[in-house]
Amino acid sequence: MDTVGGWNKGTRAGSAVPSTRGIYRRDDVFAFRCVVQREVLADWAKRRRPFGWPCADVINDVINLDAQLVPVGCKGSINRGMEWRICFIYGELKLTDTLNECQYKLYILLKMINKELLHPICSGEMSSYIMKNVTFWVVETHSQEIFRYEHPMHVLQIALKFLQTALVDNNLPYYMIPERNLLVGRTTEKERTGLISKIEELINEGERIIYRLPNYARLWRLSLSTNLNKRESVGTNWNFWS
Repeated sequence: MDTVGGWNKGTRAGSAVPSTRGIYRRDDVFAFRCVVQREVLADWAKRRRPFGWPCADVINDVINLDAQLVPVGCKGSINRGMEWRICFIYGELKLTDTLNECQYKLYILLKMINKELLHPICSGEMSSYIMKNVTFWVVETHSQEIFRYEHPMHVLQIALKFLQTALVDNNLPYYMIPERNLLVGRTTEKERTGLISKIEELINEGERIIYRLPNYARLWRLSLSTNLNKRESVGTNWNFWS
């Protein structure tokens, strides 16, 4: 593990190189600014949203935030070393900021389940980024009335079923560009079967799933409006090439 300025660098994950220093964590990403996001997100901006999330003002904000071009290719591609990927980090942070408390805690619950229960099956290939995309899709495609503080386990069941269906189909569309499949090259057939089986087990457990999550109680003491969003917003250190 490399150490620079007191930060301990980890292994690259996608476009990011994670680093830690004590209780702090950050991701270092090298990228080019990309200012064609309005054209790239044209279909995303105009697609039908029967439940009104995100609202028109947020959509307008997102398409006016710069995108990033990072040197990361598609998993399994023979040209992976020469490919680039367009990202919408600031746009996705804007979307995350609009989540209500129940919606954000759904995202955190999915990350906890991923870390504690899914990672052992597939060596970490099921990333937090996948869980964020699951959250976005579930929030967009369901009535906002179900996302209440008293309904966290109900919406978790919906999200787990969504993720399970994606694994069965071996296709999880990227929320911003649905033509991009986030599951390409991530798992072997054996790992995918194991994940599907594990998620079915969790769905059948219902609310008892909380006993598998040692940090569950701490989750409900976190504040969405202060701690959660701030930590996610400042966690990425962008280094732009000129």
